[in-house]
Amino acid sequence: MMRSGLFLCAAAMALFLVSGCDKHAQDKKLISDAWDSYHNGNVDHKGDQVAKVLSQKSMDRYTRLLKIALEAPKTKTLDLPPSDMEEVLKMRHRLKRSEYRNIDGKAYLILATNKGFYEDDDPTWKLTEIKIAADRGTATVYNPEWEKAANSSGFARSLTGSRYRAAGIGLDQKPPRYSVDLVKEGGDWKIDEPSMIEWWDKRRRAEAKEARMSMRDFLMAEEMERTGEDVPMSIWDAKP
Repeated sequence: MMRSGLFLCAAAMALFLVSGCDKHAQDKKLISDAWDSYHNGNVDHKGDQVAKVLSQKSMDRYTRLLKIALEAPKTKTLDLPPSDMEEVLKMRHRLKRSEYRNIDGKAYLILATNKGFYEDDDPTWKLTEIKIAADRGTATVYNPEWEKAANSSGFARSLTGSRYRAAGIGLDQKPPRYSVDLVKEGGDWKIDEPSMIEWWDKRRRAEAKEARMSMRDFLMAEEMERTGEDVPMSIWDAKP
């Protein structure tokens, strides 16, 4: 009787160690699901889907940028960090002033996503190393496809060469990883988009440097390529 009791205890302990030792397992799954909704929503142009998984801080950023797009002169616009400068450029170039004059950041995000402003986002980026403390967390963003290619033959890596270069890295370098903050709002886990801005800005600066262009000219050229429309220099000043 004692031996069978010890066996059952050991079996229960083994099961706990395998499946039940992570008290945040369910939260981590919900966070990963939120991340997938974020990226897939961008690719599929589903603004409501993206808005549901972004933090209030993310929405506040877009509200701030709308005000800049409506009011800022050239000197202030060109002094913005690359990611903010790019967003203001999209607002002014792709939308009529009347479309973004009386809306907030959430409404803009939904509108812009539905119109495909973020369709180049790569849905193969995933989360790992998720850490949770109460209603906040952090995670590492990585690209499984890139990392698999980085560990494969030179031929396989060459197939993804353009995607590596698009991220401002060479084939001889490790695929990038960066961090993202997470926050629980209204009982749901949300992605804090502004926490990724520093990495995005670093990436844009690397791309402009590789192209041997100023950030202004680089963003204008990219915008023309994506939209097929000329981008006048006057775009950097607020429209009357």
